[in-house]
Amino acid sequence: MYLSKKPLKKTTKEEYMKKGYLFLFIIASLFLFSRIPLYSPLLSDENNYFYLGKLISEGKTPYKDFFFAHPPLQIYLFGILFKLAGFNYFLLKSVATLFTLLSAYLIYELTKKYGTKESILAVFLFLFTTTVFYSGSINYGINIAATLVLLSYYLLTEKRKPFLAGMGLALAALTVNHVLPIAAGFLIFLLLKNRSSLQSFLSGFLTLILPLYLLLQGITQGEFIRQVFFYHVTKPPIAPISKIAFITDTVISDFLVILPFLLVLFFLIAKRKALTLPLITIIIYTLFTIILQQPFRYYFIIIYPLMALLIAKHLFKVLPQKKLYIFLIVYILFFGIFMNLKWLHHYQDNHQFTKTIELATYIGKGDASIWGDYHITPLVALSLSREMSVSANLDTYPLTQYFLDTNAMISQLQQEKPEFFLVHEQDGQLNPLWKETRMQQYLNNYCNFNETPMKEFQENKNIYRIYECTY
Repeated sequence: MYLSKKPLKKTTKEEYMKKGYLFLFIIASLFLFSRIPLYSPLLSDENNYFYLGKLISEGKTPYKDFFFAHPPLQIYLFGILFKLAGFNYFLLKSVATLFTLLSAYLIYELTKKYGTKESILAVFLFLFTTTVFYSGSINYGINIAATLVLLSYYLLTEKRKPFLAGMGLALAALTVNHVLPIAAGFLIFLLLKNRSSLQSFLSGFLTLILPLYLLLQGITQGEFIRQVFFYHVTKPPIAPISKIAFITDTVISDFLVILPFLLVLFFLIAKRKALTLPLITIIIYTLFTIILQQPFRYYFIIIYPLMALLIAKHLFKVLPQKKLYIFLIVYILFFGIFMNLKWLHHYQDNHQFTKTIELATYIGKGDASIWGDYHITPLVALSLSREMSVSANLDTYPLTQYFLDTNAMISQLQQEKPEFFLVHEQDGQLNPLWKETRMQQYLNNYCNFNETPMKEFQENKNIYRIYECTY
């Protein structure tokens, strides 16, 4: 007598969906856990953006009351958070992380139709490629824009709502200028493949962005266009790098997502597949970024989600599945773990700003303003509830040398009379502005810049100096 075998239970679609969301939760949790060392204060532009959010919460207008070289959506979001919770570093810092995770969720939703393993792989490659792993918690604005680009793609391709998709992309363009070549990619695709949706998409885009551009231009008496667009055309490179070196650095750093994308790209070319919206957009945006005078690697965060979409759809067609699984395991272990651990070591040596509290404690609370290097001064000012000199709201040194009147800035400083001047030196390099003849004369006369500072702090390769200014 033979025992009858029980029929194998088939996994239902609902069970696959539950497994997919479970894996998504696990990967998102790993990403959040990896944020712990990255939530310490950072030598970054975001410190200045946080302070500008405070100014907005106090009723100030960007481009009119202070210089700002980017579209305003992100700092207005910070302004809302300041209104709701005051200065809360953790809350402000979490904005970038939240939008990065929202991008990961949208990647999953857009790719789950290809299969659970495909969608989970796409999410992992996006979150743990080195630049996203690092910049996923830095508020450059690109994280918000990447989410809004994905939302626009979702509305256009899944929901068939081109007008809303155009408005979503307009919101992204109100966050960072880099969205404009993305918009060009969308428009070219619609022109070639889906002209019926082109007019509606373009109407949605222009309906939102054009009135806001005109409003900002009018309120700021022409400063909006001058600061957001003309400034980037006229400023010289901060740290010139050859195009070959930039491309090489990007490919090596973000090999985790770039190699699978290149495999997919070669597959599509070999099969003579038609151009898709993600592929057209990736090509246009990559060319735009490469020809920029001063590109940065984090600019690519906005197209890595689109690469992930293509990887999910095609990668498992490129190689036999058994070989592909072995390749992915080895590949992910090396590039997803080793490269990010290597980067964390570099981060701790070069970019952490853990001396914030020590600087703030030494300076102490008071009514007078402070000023100095824009990487450190805003965070110290926020920690002390002190005002920061308006003249310190500078995006970069070339702004002051080539774009603003140094004499006017010095005149303003003499009126504001900041009490302390903060200097950041890295690898023996000072902000070149402090060496400019007129500025150096001002610093020597009022802040004893040519003498020993009141206090000096060292953190790995970074030195922070405090000078007291008297008038």
